[in-house]
Amino acid sequence: MQSIAVRKEVQDFLQASESLRSPAILTELTHEECDLIAEHVMSLSHAKHPWSRSLIMKYTW
Repeated sequence: MQSIAVRKEVQDFLQASESLRSPAILTELTHEECDLIAEHVMSLSHAKHPWSRSLIMKYTW
């Protein structure tokens, strides 16, 4: 199996995302924290970003 080189920033982002999806964390998030995460996800889903080409749903606001 061939490994893929992934930048540390991407690895850190993925690790943080996984941590936030943990059931233990999900029950402890405040409404404000949930709003901030949702805002960030919407921003990441914007069609202008290069990674959005792989997304099923994109935002173009």
